[in-house]
Amino acid sequence: MELKVGYKNTELGIIPDEWDEVQLKDYIKINSGESPSRFLFIDKGVPYFKVEQLNNSSKFQINTPYYISYNKSVNKGSIIFPKRGAAILLNKIRILNQNSFMDTNLMTLTVYNPSLFNEYLFYYLTYKGLSHVADTTSVPQINNKHINPFKIPLPPLPEQTAIATVLSDTDSLIQALEKKIAKKQLIKKGAMQKLLTLKEGWENSLLEDVCDRIGVGLATSVTKYYRNSGTPIIRNLNIKDGYFDGTKMLFLDKDFANANMSKAAKANDVLTVHTGSNIGLTCVLPEEFNNCQTFTTLITTPKKSVLTPYYLSLHMSSSKGKIEIDRLQVGGGKGNLNTGDLKNYNIAFPKSIEEQNHITNILSDMDSEIKVLEKKLAKYKELKQGLMQNLLTGKIRLLSGVKRRLV
Repeated sequence: MELKVGYKNTELGIIPDEWDEVQLKDYIKINSGESPSRFLFIDKGVPYFKVEQLNNSSKFQINTPYYISYNKSVNKGSIIFPKRGAAILLNKIRILNQNSFMDTNLMTLTVYNPSLFNEYLFYYLTYKGLSHVADTTSVPQINNKHINPFKIPLPPLPEQTAIATVLSDTDSLIQALEKKIAKKQLIKKGAMQKLLTLKEGWENSLLEDVCDRIGVGLATSVTKYYRNSGTPIIRNLNIKDGYFDGTKMLFLDKDFANANMSKAAKANDVLTVHTGSNIGLTCVLPEEFNNCQTFTTLITTPKKSVLTPYYLSLHMSSSKGKIEIDRLQVGGGKGNLNTGDLKNYNIAFPKSIEEQNHITNILSDMDSEIKVLEKKLAKYKELKQGLMQNLLTGKIRLLSGVKRRLV
């Protein structure tokens, strides 16, 4: 590939002529943490972080329940991340929002060279990923020997700042959407609690008394019957919390599927994950997947004149439903919910189908609002990935507000 004017080949790939290729050792100071056993935790003081606290933030590390005295700290603005274990693969990189300290599983990089902007380094490490820095041959780990020789492209400082500003603005948009989604989910949760609570004149029944069928799909391994086309087979990953995801379908041999038609799920059946970490996730099967086979999935058919499938699915997805699932799965072994268990699921519902539909419509409208925001959030995250790839490699330049593109 012929180089575009203004670009050069380096170990890091093609970068602009004005950019340097540098090793981190000339720009940062490395700090490793110390064991919690060496400190007396107090109510106020220097924030002390463990890996678990990195889950509570996205860019700037703020919250922690642990504080130590002021005799030891790492400077505000330092970049903090896990230095060993599987947490490295989760790419939890943060910036300290105040002078802080940390335990032995965390490392910080403090930028001391004024020609490197700490937020530019944060975004570059986030883009490349900690796994690109770490030794992952056995237990993932990051030591000084991995950090010091690690090379990064270094634009002029004004361009670093411009890049970090664009990415930071995008982060702000993402975080605002995430907060809006969380608020609407909280409102929906409160609405579900109120709308699905037993009221005067309602029925309170065991599920077996209001259903025509509570069964399980194909229970034995069916991998040898997988085909490139045929009868769709529904697996646990197709069942989300309240909706069906048909984007990742596998197919069964049609003859095998037809021979087991008594196990098939019908349109508007309620499907429930009955084993594993997602136990209890429930959805209604759409019309277009009528007569599909399912693998180790509970299938429930409510009596049409008594209970709507959408009301049942909402109830099982609610906090009340999750309490019932937790109660029932203990009898069949933790992490496993059998048909016999599900028959004893206790459900409160209006006698009127119209009232059930009214409740599900209210909650469905809330779901629709949330899904619109979630799609928008996914687009923003995709946009950020594209910006990182282009800006942090110099494919798109930010110079005096004018973009230049490498094509």
